[in-house]
Amino acid sequence: MLEARSMEFTSAKTYARVENNLLKAEEWGLKALEKEPENSFIAFFLAKEVFLPQKKQKKAGEMLILASSLPDSRLEKPFRLGETRYKTVHQVLKLYSNDFINFAISDYNQKDYLSAMEKLNIAIELDNKNSAAYMFKAEIEYEQNNKLEESIILINKAIELSKNDNEKNEFHFKKIAYLRKEKQYEEVKDMLTDFLTNSPDDIAANRELFLLYIDMNLLDKAINIGSPLLEIMEEDPNIAMDLISETAYNLGICYRNKASEIYNNIITYQSDTEKTNEKTNDLIDAANDTKELYQIAKDYFQTSTNYDENEISNAKELKKNMRKMRKKIDNDIIPLLEGFLK
Repeated sequence: MLEARSMEFTSAKTYARVENNLLKAEEWGLKALEKEPENSFIAFFLAKEVFLPQKKQKKAGEMLILASSLPDSRLEKPFRLGETRYKTVHQVLKLYSNDFINFAISDYNQKDYLSAMEKLNIAIELDNKNSAAYMFKAEIEYEQNNKLEESIILINKAIELSKNDNEKNEFHFKKIAYLRKEKQYEEVKDMLTDFLTNSPDDIAANRELFLLYIDMNLLDKAINIGSPLLEIMEEDPNIAMDLISETAYNLGICYRNKASEIYNNIITYQSDTEKTNEKTNDLIDAANDTKELYQIAKDYFQTSTNYDENEISNAKELKKNMRKMRKKIDNDIIPLLEGFLK
């Protein structure tokens, strides 16, 4: 293993560690690397002690990647982290992978998505088994670049490398969410069905299936999943209140939409040229059923409001609207239908 011993490198270390002159340290460090181009410790030194303190993260990444391609070198000061003792440059490089994920997060928050991707590529170069780096790249590819296919490839890689079941499930659900947004409903349903076969009580999976059925406008199936799911979520102290609020809200929407379908059929009946007492009585019964559906929707919107700490939804307004619709059925629709009876 090579050890740095040139005068240039000695000068670089002095400028960095004693004089705190990082520009001079950079100048002499690069000269040292020219003199000892096979010495990975010099590249590592430039990354760790010169470029990173100057927030020149891309240059630091380039130096770390360069160090990984050169013959291994001893560290000046070996150290222990957990059960592992680190003695060489190559051993240490993987530890910097998560740092570059953090740099990518900072870039992402500044909406510099190109720079974020560059940092994630460095993270993967330093540790090609870092599942979080692949997952973050997948999110940027889909959410910012609108590239579903590339995103799914990256998510599959992240799933393959996932460290535990919780991480694997998190990545699976992200994949499901993206596919659902792209209306690839049958694939999503198959994935969720397979998952729920082994974990039928999983809240996250049942919630995704509930949302899927809503997207597919399969309201009865959505309600059959969502109603017991809401009860379970309310009893689980680990479930965030905004998720409970959202589930109750979506159940309210399901019942409102079911009621609206019947209501629209009743309105259409006004122009029916072949009205009969049998049809009319059936629609009077349907109008009463619609009232009940609006009441259930109103109750779910109230539940949603109870859990909506930040009052970000329009559940209160929808609750008022459900009450108005019930009154309209009593005051206008049922009397109108009764007037059609012969």
